[in-house]
Amino acid sequence: MSPPGFTGNVEFRTDVFDADSIEALIERLQRVLVAITADPGRRLSSVDLLDAEEHARLDGWGNRAVLTQPAPPPMSVPVVFAARVAQTPDAVAVTFEGRSITYRELEEAANRLAHLLAAHGVGPGQCVVLLLSRSAEAIVAILAVLKTGAAYLPIDPGLPAARIGFMLADAAPIAAITTTGLRSWLDGFDVAVIDVNDPAG
Repeated sequence: MSPPGFTGNVEFRTDVFDADSIEALIERLQRVLVAITADPGRRLSSVDLLDAEEHARLDGWGNRAVLTQPAPPPMSVPVVFAARVAQTPDAVAVTFEGRSITYRELEEAANRLAHLLAAHGVGPGQCVVLLLSRSAEAIVAILAVLKTGAAYLPIDPGLPAARIGFMLADAAPIAAITTTGLRSWLDGFDVAVIDVNDPAG
């Protein structure tokens, strides 16, 4: 066992602590004793054990300067996306199964679909079902719905029919975006059905 060390009147094991750590512990104990002596009714948990330098170190680790800055004004996905389109219209926005769509193409396709949705009465406070497989068209549909101010409910066509039926009944969507092959899943529901590949049809 290592010989004991001494700091002031405190004896400690040198194989467990170093003198600087013990000095810091002594300073913290003194802060507690001073605070409790000054206000005996004070809760022990309310005593600040850290000094200014330790607080500054914690603020740096915790990124406090950034976290306490005023939050930027909230921006919607369509607004942020439109800014990206203006910045890099010909850059690739989506790639899926060997097919690529630029930001401009995605914006134009989403705008066309959003206008059609609006013509069906879609707007803020309403729900649009997206009964689509994973695809580039699904991204177009998501952006289009967001442009109308409505919410979208994605439904995986691989779910059991009973589950899909429950979700449709529960959400009571005003419209549904799907494909020709999946359209029959929506039979019997009072909802405007839009084919993502032929929105005019």
